[in-house]
Amino acid sequence: MSRDEIIWHGELGLSVALKAANIPLHAAWSDLNAPMARFFPANPMHTHWRDMVQSGTVPFLKQEVLRDNPFRVPHLADWRALIPAESGFNPQWIDTYLSQNPPRPLTIHPTWKGRTLYGFINQLDRLKWQKDRRRGAAR
Repeated sequence: MSRDEIIWHGELGLSVALKAANIPLHAAWSDLNAPMARFFPANPMHTHWRDMVQSGTVPFLKQEVLRDNPFRVPHLADWRALIPAESGFNPQWIDTYLSQNPPRPLTIHPTWKGRTLYGFINQLDRLKWQKDRRRGAAR
């Protein structure tokens, strides 16, 4: 399916089906209360991917981030450390998928300001992740 078809049938179609079944719709993860988000809105699937995966409420990584990395977000290799061994999920499955699906050409080229902003927000998320890991190891 094309990107538009995925959004229309997958994301929007799922929302319509959930609403029809009287299942409440709400965000599984939000950074709207974070100071940075108030001043510099960004796609949290690109900037806070570690935090989302760790939250336990967003069980996936956006393939666009790992495959294309349009904002040149640093430290993407950290994703393997987020998958607990007891989850039964083999990180090699993602590696295999990525090797079979090369990066797409960028249709929109982020400016240096956008790349800097996304890199900075991602670095804050990474520092939080490292702090949480140290805190968990100390317990």
